[in-house]
Formats: sequence, C-alpha cells, structure tokens
Amino acid sequence: MEYINSVILESPKSLSELYKAVKRNPDSVLFAGGTYIMSRPGYFPKKNLHGYISLSEIPELHRVLHSDKYLELGSMVTIQGLLNASASSLSKPIYKAIGSIAPSVLRNLITIGGALCSMNCRTNLCCILCAINASAEVRFITRNNKTNLNNIKTKARWIPVAKLYDSDGRYLYSDNAVLTRVRIPSDPTISFIYNNVGSLTTRSESAVTLAFQYNMNQNSIINPSFCLSFLNNGIFNLQDFEGFLRSVKFPLSNSLLQKIAGELLKLLRTECTNITDLQRERAIRLMIDALETANREYYNL
Repeated sequence: MEYINSVILESPKSLSELYKAVKRNPDSVLFAGGTYIMSRPGYFPKKNLHGYISLSEIPELHRVLHSDKYLELGSMVTIQGLLNASASSLSKPIYKAIGSIAPSVLRNLITIGGALCSMNCRTNLCCILCAINASAEVRFITRNNKTNLNNIKTKARWIPVAKLYDSDGRYLYSDNAVLTRVRIPSDPTISFIYNNVGSLTTRSESAVTLAFQYNMNQNSIINPSFCLSFLNNGIFNLQDFEGFLRSVKFPLSNSLLQKIAGELLKLLRTECTNITDLQRERAIRLMIDALETANREYYNL
C-alpha cells in the first residue's frame, strides 16, 4: 500500500508570522490559492519537502487600494477580485483581456500572486501586467541572529513585473522573498491590444500570447510597451523593438509592415532562443495584426 507523505503545513495570520515561518523553514513552498501546485503531477506532497506555507489567512495580502494614479492589490486578491476592483480604473480593452484569461470559476480561485510566482509557467496575466507596466512589491527576508526568530528584518523593493523573470521565464525571487503587492497604473484612455493563438492547455508548446499598450500621437506611436508570452518557454519584453516602434510613422504600408516583421524576427532569433519555429511565426503574425489594428485607429483619429 502506498501512503501519502506527511508534510508540514503552516498558516500564518500576519506578515510578521509569515516572515518567521519562512526563516524557520526556508525550503518550504509558499502557496496562495493552490490551483497551480495541486494541478502538477507528483507535486503534492513531494518527498523530502520541508513543508508548505499558506498565505490565505494574511489580511494584508487581501487589501485593495485605489488612487488617482494606480490600483494597488495584495497578492492574495483573485483575478475576479482584480476585475471587481478595476472596472472604472482600467481601459475597457485591458479589463476585457483580464476577464478572458479563464472561466469565472477559475478566476475566483487564481490569485494574482500565484499567477505571477509560479516557477516555470508564465500565465496570460503575467503577459498583460508586463505590457501595462505594472510593478510588484517583493519583500526580502533577512535575520542577523540565526537563532532568534524575533530579529527578522525585511527589505522591500518595487520591481517591474517584466523584471521578475529571467530570459527563460523562470521566476527569480523564490528564495527568502515574498511578493506582497501589485500596482497597476490607472489610465482608462490608453490603447491596448491583446491576442493569443494556440491552446494553453492541450498544445502549450505552440501557444503564443501578445499584449501591446501604446498611445497614438498624430502619425506616430508614443510609449509603446509590449510583451510576448510563450507559456512554458519564456516571457519577453523586447525593449529594442519598442524603441524601433517609436520611429515608425503612420499610415503603415505593406512594405513597412514587412520591415517591422523582419526586425521582430531578428530579435526573436537572438533573444528568444527557447521558442519553436511555429511560435516565432505566430508571434510575428500577432504583432502584425496588432499594428494593423493601430493603423485603423490612426485612420479614425
């Protein structure tokens, strides 16, 4: 008979209790809603695992704050909670894109922190938050006296969501750090395009998601910000390409679109080495479709 491994499960009631739990068991796995870890084959329980720490009972991580410039949400707020809080602060295209991420049943389970911090899987929410220049507060936990759990200090840094991952899409801050809050800029007037192709569940190896934010000023794009997500193969925010887009003048001709496609292809080949040829082709197609949408917007100005 096969028995389930006995694991340690802690449920801190405050951030200070959380920091103590992390220092006490630095190899423990932090989890929010549990939708990711419980869906991984053989993930729960793991052999030789020091334990799990649930974040669900920490009030600070459930808070929502509105201001004129941004919407701030605790990492335990669900995607549906984000939608409920942002109806008046986000542009309609961004709101619609977030609402399309998953069915309502899953949106009520998946937390912002869980979506951002899963180790090797970049969800569509990551892609959207990267493109709209959201940032996350990461608290790094230190302790001067290794035997005194009361002598714990934390240092907070606000990090752009796009900088939370390495070039392969792996989350960078899993050791002795906790993502506590996310800030999303509030600008209902900004233009935003979101699209994906391929199945994220059955054919994830070929799926591609694009999110593209920009302002149109006369015949040019200002402040372009875009992100490409390849789920298990990485997430990319190519700043060189954004700089190239600033030099593009509207209206866009077919020859100019081909030039843009060539520039993106060159960057994808050098910067996105883990993706497949099909994903590369799909990424270019999504970008061209997005620019054609921006081109139609230019004619409607």
